[in-house]
Amino acid sequence: MVEYLCKKLKELRLEHGFSKDELAFKLGISTYRLTRLENLTLKATIYEMALLTCHLKAKANYITGESSIRRYPDNINYRK
Repeated sequence: MVEYLCKKLKELRLEHGFSKDELAFKLGISTYRLTRLENLTLKATIYEMALLTCHLKAKANYITGESSIRRYPDNINYRK
């Protein structure tokens, strides 16, 4: 799971056009911490995962490799 996180994190960051500095700023962490997350030397906190899902527009279990579904469809009606 952690190995998948570092691969997906970098892939999604580059896909969205964020530099490490930009994404780190959006997450409220240091560039050094983001580098450690991408290089598999540090595990993300739950708070960081929540922010990653928001800024990278992907589900947490997609980022961690537990699902191949990237996001929920935008047209889901949650009201019955």
